[in-house]
Amino acid sequence: LNAATMMSMRLLLPLLALVLSPLVISASKEKTWTLYHGWKGHDFTKRGKVALKLQDGGATITIDNTQEMKGLPLDDFYQLKLVEDGHKDIYTLTSVPACQVYRANFRDEFTLTFNHQASVISMAYEPLVSPLAPSCDDLQPTTDAKEFTSKISLETATPGMVLPAVLPQNKPPVGLKFLKSKNGSGSPAVEGTEEEATAQSFLRKYWYIILPLFIMSMTSGGGGGEQEAPHPSQQQQQGGGGQAAV
Repeated sequence: LNAATMMSMRLLLPLLALVLSPLVISASKEKTWTLYHGWKGHDFTKRGKVALKLQDGGATITIDNTQEMKGLPLDDFYQLKLVEDGHKDIYTLTSVPACQVYRANFRDEFTLTFNHQASVISMAYEPLVSPLAPSCDDLQPTTDAKEFTSKISLETATPGMVLPAVLPQNKPPVGLKFLKSKNGSGSPAVEGTEEEATAQSFLRKYWYIILPLFIMSMTSGGGGGEQEAPHPSQQQQQGGGGQAAV
């Protein structure tokens, strides 16, 4: 290679390093949390570590239980606290009855939900209790150190679809009008005058009072023009008087 080629390669190497370095960092990025546990009257102590590795093909999460459990009472709540490393004020809490931890023989499962910034927004914890496990009344607390056997999985928060605000195109009920938007657009108002709308709304509102009155007026006024038929006794008296006169 000549001197010119060597010089051009020396100039290109730093540029390639600057271009490729962000790709290498983004291709493999890791974020860690510290898992603490405890119960009432017992301060939180370190239980293990949780690591999230972001890669181009997705993300993987692991949990490492470095400390054993000892002295957990049966009649208390087993509490967990997940703290983001480097940010002690960012943590997630959860708890379950300690009896369920004993019934599961210290086998449990974690489910962490992350947002788009790879921050934990919720932590679900479930002891893996066997159907054949004894009930809480049949268990006895132990002072022996117990090691956890854990599984962990992750979920991502998916934002919902944004629905546009679309006003209905049909007419509103009688007597009502659609409100127009600030830009002046909106559904057309009700056709007809306000007096017609008021009259129709009055009939719709008080129909149960107007209808019985209308029926009563029709029933009582229907026989006013007819003449009553004479009683049979009156007919006989009228007939007898006519014969005496003859």
